[in-house]
Amino acid sequence: MSAKIRITFGLCILAVFFIEPATAQHAYAVASDCVSAPCIDMLSDPITGEIIGRGTSITPGRAGKRTTVTKRRVAKKKSPVLQPNTNPICTVDQLLTFTCIKTTSPVAPPPAVPRAISAPPKPTVVATDEVRRALPRARLGFQPAAGTVVNLPVIFWSGLVTPVRFSLTLLGHSVDVNMNARFQWSWGDGQYLTTTSVGAPFPSQSLTHTYRQPGRYRVSVITTWSGSAFLGQTSLQIVGAPIETVDQTEVVVSQAPTVLTTVQ
Repeated sequence: MSAKIRITFGLCILAVFFIEPATAQHAYAVASDCVSAPCIDMLSDPITGEIIGRGTSITPGRAGKRTTVTKRRVAKKKSPVLQPNTNPICTVDQLLTFTCIKTTSPVAPPPAVPRAISAPPKPTVVATDEVRRALPRARLGFQPAAGTVVNLPVIFWSGLVTPVRFSLTLLGHSVDVNMNARFQWSWGDGQYLTTTSVGAPFPSQSLTHTYRQPGRYRVSVITTWSGSAFLGQTSLQIVGAPIETVDQTEVVVSQAPTVLTTVQ
């Protein structure tokens, strides 16, 4: 045998020795030992260390009878995976442990309770500001407007008609209001007159004043209102500041000319 062949044969033997599985080597070693003494051959997986079989030698000195029993791997039971509870309302602990998933599905609202429709409250008083906005203003007039003269009466009027009646809507209710006026005249010559007469143009002379000196006179009148209010048959009080208005006009008074006549 040539040297090259011998080297190749030796390498093959070494490869068989080192590459052969450890379980087979262990089995051969144990088998030779079992010839001189009883033994039990335990086979294990070289990777996991798990026992996969065993061999038994019955009588020393004989070829031991070997039986190999393969141990089946018992599959580990998988713990059941808990499915998280789906709920639109979850606690903080459930959200942190992923045992509850908050859904966005709409939750049916509770049935609406019909609300009783109550009647609007009734007013108990009437403010004077409400009444003032509804009242008319005076429009002063006098005669003769073209030329008044001294020592002759000048006719005046306020331009109002009293009493004044109108309705106000307060808190959804209609309130009936009746108002009367009182007048304080200032004629501009230091004379004053307080009356309830509204006056009227000629031929009425219910409200007059006579000037004794010629000149230009500033005539003013203060109208003060008072009255009552009713909600149906219920009387309501009118509360607040007095209702007063001031109006003015100017009167020019001339000196009457002297006329000589023949006495017969």
